[in-house]
Amino acid sequence: MELANSLFPNCMICGSKSKFLVLKDGFKHNICMNDKCLFIFVVPVPSNLDKVYSSYPNVCIDDLPIRQFHAGIKMNKNISFSINLINSFKIESVLDIGSRNGNFLLAMKKIGRVKSAIGIEPNTSAWQYCKGLGLDVRHGFFSKEIVSNQKFDLINMADVIEHVTNPRLFIRQATQLLNQNGLILIRTPNLSSYWSKITYKLSIVLRLPWSSLTPPEHIYNFSKNNLTNFLESESLEIQSIYFEPPNLLYELGQLHLIKQYRKERSLGRAFKFLVGFSAYTLVFVFLKLLQPILQENFSQTILVKRVSDSQY
Repeated sequence: MELANSLFPNCMICGSKSKFLVLKDGFKHNICMNDKCLFIFVVPVPSNLDKVYSSYPNVCIDDLPIRQFHAGIKMNKNISFSINLINSFKIESVLDIGSRNGNFLLAMKKIGRVKSAIGIEPNTSAWQYCKGLGLDVRHGFFSKEIVSNQKFDLINMADVIEHVTNPRLFIRQATQLLNQNGLILIRTPNLSSYWSKITYKLSIVLRLPWSSLTPPEHIYNFSKNNLTNFLESESLEIQSIYFEPPNLLYELGQLHLIKQYRKERSLGRAFKFLVGFSAYTLVFVFLKLLQPILQENFSQTILVKRVSDSQY
């Protein structure tokens, strides 16, 4: 019975049983058997993630060099949306969990209303990079103690929740750091998007790795429904949701076709490389054309607020 539970653990969100779905890069992924949940997660959870994130080369520095735009921040949807929040809700203190190259914090520091902008980053190279920019970034994994239990008006966690070993504890600790009427902004892939659904079918037909899964970094893979259900179960109210398309180059890289071709320069590998890249590009263009009418997309960003009578 213990072996069965370890191979097919219950879903973290709804408690339903799970079953094997797919193997990616040597990591087994299970899927919740509840049709209304369909949460996908790595089994078992990798045990060496502290080493992965503390020293993995460039795991968090994958954008253009920051020093090129000290005068002008490299804007993205996450930053522009946060700036609107700050102006609308009179936000003065911001915590950025997973600061990567410091771009978000640099933008926050330029807003006169923000009096405190603190970041947390486990990757040593990224942390040193941020410190070199004069940013207040703490080195390590997120905990209440690492920021001395300081309270914040806005907590940003862009592309973070899918990485943590215990999302429920992670969200609870973050919620405890919110000021009254504080907000949490969460960005993570959406595996109920048409992009993920279609590329999953392609992975079966063309015998390709499913690009939506990126173990061991991504442990828990959410959809819109199971993420909102999860957050609401933690006494958080959904304020808004917006979606963004996938990064095609990143998705193509997750197919590992270039890596395979370099190892074995054969006609078969070259053909698979051509077919895989062509199929993905066609799907990307097709969904791009349909984007104005699609209700969901691959990247989801959810703004939540603590329920007023929550225990926190």
